[in-house]
Amino acid sequence: MQQTVFATRRVAARPPTAVGHRRRLLALLLCFGLLWPAPATADTTTPESLHADASLSEMVRYAYHHHPRLQASQALVGAAASRGQREAAWPDPMLELNQGLRESGNQSLAVTQSIPLWGKRGLTRQRADHEVDAARATLHANQLAVERELRRAWIDYAWSQAAEALIGEQLSLLTQLTEQTRRRYEAGRSDLPALLRLQNEQARLANEQQALRSQQQAAHSRLASALAIDSAALGHPATTLPAPPIPPDDTAPLLTSLTEHNPQLHALRHQIDARARGQQLADRAGRPDLKLGLEYMRQDMMPRDELALMVGIQLPLQRGRYRAQRTEADALHRASHWQLQEQQQRLAADLEIALFNLQQAARTAHLYQDSLLPRAEQALAVTVTAWQAGQASFADLIASQRELLGLALGHQRALADAFSYQTDIDVLTGRSLLTHHGETP
Repeated sequence: MQQTVFATRRVAARPPTAVGHRRRLLALLLCFGLLWPAPATADTTTPESLHADASLSEMVRYAYHHHPRLQASQALVGAAASRGQREAAWPDPMLELNQGLRESGNQSLAVTQSIPLWGKRGLTRQRADHEVDAARATLHANQLAVERELRRAWIDYAWSQAAEALIGEQLSLLTQLTEQTRRRYEAGRSDLPALLRLQNEQARLANEQQALRSQQQAAHSRLASALAIDSAALGHPATTLPAPPIPPDDTAPLLTSLTEHNPQLHALRHQIDARARGQQLADRAGRPDLKLGLEYMRQDMMPRDELALMVGIQLPLQRGRYRAQRTEADALHRASHWQLQEQQQRLAADLEIALFNLQQAARTAHLYQDSLLPRAEQALAVTVTAWQAGQASFADLIASQRELLGLALGHQRALADAFSYQTDIDVLTGRSLLTHHGETP
């Protein structure tokens, strides 16, 4: 960096002494030390705890406070804020002490300060603010991503519990029928093949129940992993899949919510704004900055001390470097626009698919609940009564029992799918489960 320095001098009123020299040195250091920023004070919060029978919303809130990914994102927000404070700060002053080699009485002390012009510090501060906003939007996106994983794990765990309960009910029914058939066989009113078939069906359902218990244990481990805690530290809360929501027929409100509230799009927009400020900084990088200084001189041959005011101007001669800086800033700004356009189109397609799947799952769940399950339950009750009276075959009994079990499991699967697709829509539109409950994430 090349500089042109101009100096003006005036004569001090006090003769040079060792005590006066030290006092002036301390005064100069104190004046320029006032320009140094004070360290920021860290803000700490007390995290919440998770009890054994926590609800899903309580798990979500716990994850917001404890999940390592979110802790890392929160730290990155703080890093972005500190980086902005660093970049927008005044340059450090330069302190120079000169001692004559031949004339030991010749001494000088100079302090210089660079002063950015053309609004460079303001643009740097604005760019840093947008980068902090982008980091906060990324934190929100990570919160929703963690919540999505947690809700999906909870759905799998709830479905496995519901499926095991349904098979347990059917197994209890078969156990009663098997015991009745055994007593009838011992009394000579039933044949052996019917008893053996019931025992085989009972063993098959017991095996399915055991498989579901293993699946439930795996879902429990996945739920603990989504909470970032050890599986042994997580209780076994009772879960119930909620009724499917009423999906909207028009996608326009959801697309509007996607555009306005999706945190990934927010982060890209703040990135565009930050890079726009970077363009402006690159345009002004080739404009000279100012340097001011104050020099105190003491010489044996002079009757009085002297103070010199120094003024310097940067000479921006490396034009190729500034052109490359502007080209880079322009390319990054264009890239951010293309990334925003691609992301918005992709998320809009994901929203359309999630809404279609939610509508299908909700219709299926209502079909099971309103029509198929009541008829299957009535058919099984009639078949059991007829079979006990000897008016229905064993094949009819098993078919009715399997049909009811299959429909009941299908109903629970439809409820789980509907809740899962609703989770996808919430994440895409920037909504948390806590928002549904009127809480603040």
